[in-house]
Amino acid sequence: MKDAGLVGIGLKLKERRKQRGLTQQQVATKASIFRQDVSRIENGSFVGALSTLNKYLHFAGLQLTCTERPSPVYKTHLTPQTKRKVDKSEGDGPS
Repeated sequence: MKDAGLVGIGLKLKERRKQRGLTQQQVATKASIFRQDVSRIENGSFVGALSTLNKYLHFAGLQLTCTERPSPVYKTHLTPQTKRKVDKSEGDGPS
């Protein structure tokens, strides 16, 4: 299954490459990565090293940034005891 975030990154990179009139091989050579990795990155199926993705991003004049966001609590993965504690802290359970 393809990750939506990676697909979005790949589409942006592919768009930049085509705007510059470059082939995947030209990007690979200039960014010092394999052409197959360029293809995988562009179609959202890349599972290689982050450094490889970063080389392509850098070549395209882009950078990957991380932002903090709240992570949801998935109650389905909790034990019954932990679930009661989470429910109580959220005000969903008995006091």
